[in-house]
Order: sequence, then C-alpha cells, then structure tokens
Amino acid sequence: AAFNNTKNGYFDRFKLIGKELNEIKIGVLGYGNVGKLFVKKAISLGTKKIIVFTKDIGNYKKSEKIQFTKNLNFLLKSCDVISIHLPLNKFTKYLLDYKNLTYLKNNSILINTSRGDIVNNDDILKIIRIKNITYFLDVVSEEPNYETKKKQTINKKFFNNSNIFITPHLAAITENTQKNISYLLFNKIIHHFGIK
Repeated sequence: AAFNNTKNGYFDRFKLIGKELNEIKIGVLGYGNVGKLFVKKAISLGTKKIIVFTKDIGNYKKSEKIQFTKNLNFLLKSCDVISIHLPLNKFTKYLLDYKNLTYLKNNSILINTSRGDIVNNDDILKIIRIKNITYFLDVVSEEPNYETKKKQTINKKFFNNSNIFITPHLAAITENTQKNISYLLFNKIIHHFGIK
C-alpha cells in the first residue's frame, strides 16, 4: 500500500502505521540451516516471540523467545509473519493448502524463499482475497529457465495482484554465496572420488 500510494502521489504516512518487530510474532516453517539463521537474525533485530514448526521438536529446548511446535495450524493462527524454510518433498508439497491457509491471521505476511510448491497457488490466491494476506515469494511452482534471456511465463494472476511480490530466486545470489557453493561442491567431488 505504501509503495502504491507514494507512486500515485499520496504521502499520508499516518494511514499506514505499522508495528515494530518486538510487537509481532514470527512463525518459521523448518529449522534447518537457513531456518536457524533466519531465527538468529530475527532475534538480533528485536523479535521477542518466534514459533518454529519442525518435526524434530524433541531436539530443541524452548527458550524465552523461541517456541517449537508440530502443530502447523497453531503457528499459522498465532503469527503475524510466517517465513518458509522447508525442502520440497512428498510431505511438504502443498503443505499450505486452502484448509491450512484459512488459519492465517487477517493482514498477515507470508514469505516463501524455499520452494514454490510448498504453497498451493490457487489456494493462496483465494486466501489473499479473503484475508488480505501479503505474499512475498522468491520461488515459483514451475521454476523458469534462468539461463535464457527470453521472457518467461508466470501465472498472470500473481503479477496482477497488488498483495503479491515476486523476485527471481535471488536468495543465494551473492558473490560470497556463489563462491562458497563452488568450494563446497568441489570438495564433495574430490572426497567422493578419493582424490588427494
């Protein structure tokens, strides 16, 4: 809303009063390497309440700021911002379908930098309309060919929705990350073939 209002010449910022990170609950789906880093950053920026959805709940201790749960719908109805950090597999494909998405709070934010098919596209479009959800995604269901310079085809309903913001899978596109991935893959190949 702020971007569109400003673009159209309206600068009434008091109609768009937000909340600080210490006032909101953040939900994190998945607690692998990236999920843990996300939680660490959120806490360092002032978040005081984080709920983490993970199947390995017994491996972690609840703390003052972090609560672990296996109950997805509890997390969805409790949090203002939800960030997805899950691999795509038979258990997570369309994990967020219409039934689960109905638990999202009105005006909440959903962030998907994980895999497009964890969220059902048709269902999120319906829920956005009903609950005024803002959906940020760095991944889409059918990943386009990133090597071609040709225009790609993505669901037009996503581009025509002012509550959806899409980026082209940029989460790991930094110079350092790309170097680290190259070193990691190189070392795995060397180790696999027993080269010294």
